[in-house]
Amino acid sequence: MIGSLFHLMAKSGTGYPELYGGSRIVEGGSADIHYNSGYKSPDFSLYEVKNGGVSDDQDSSTPTIVFEVAYSQSTRSVVREAARHICLTRGEVRLVVAIDIVHKKDIRPRELESVTWSHWEEDVLSHDVVEHEDDEDEVRSERRDEENSEEFVLPPATAYTAVVAQPGGQRRYRIRAEETDKWQVRC
Repeated sequence: MIGSLFHLMAKSGTGYPELYGGSRIVEGGSADIHYNSGYKSPDFSLYEVKNGGVSDDQDSSTPTIVFEVAYSQSTRSVVREAARHICLTRGEVRLVVAIDIVHKKDIRPRELESVTWSHWEEDVLSHDVVEHEDDEDEVRSERRDEENSEEFVLPPATAYTAVVAQPGGQRRYRIRAEETDKWQVRC
């Protein structure tokens, strides 16, 4: 769906800029994003390729912007995937656009109830080195203790953290992904 939207915008001349600063913006579609443990295919992605090709410090296999669309999955699932993309790529994915499409229940043909568009980014000021043992590569919602109770139905988390290893595995640190903007249209 997102790929088709970008192609329509490109045809009309209203798409994303092909050149931005000293870089080219390239569509990546739904190519796999590799984590330390496993991989995930986003719904759509955009890559930044710097002029002169890929530098030594730039991994050309990880997109810069990722789009995740919740059409048949839950809101909790799509925001968790947004956090996983940011945390488990160690912030190489710079922005995740999570689009949550909700239909009214028990109405045929289906009718749209709401569409929510949110931005997820790395909280670059929250990095801290981890000395003790934590589950590496596990994304956890960031909530207060009383909010983790099974007795309550809570809204989806707006921040997640994970412990990841630096390339080479020398040091481990905590990385945080958070929802930075959110817009909702109710129908």
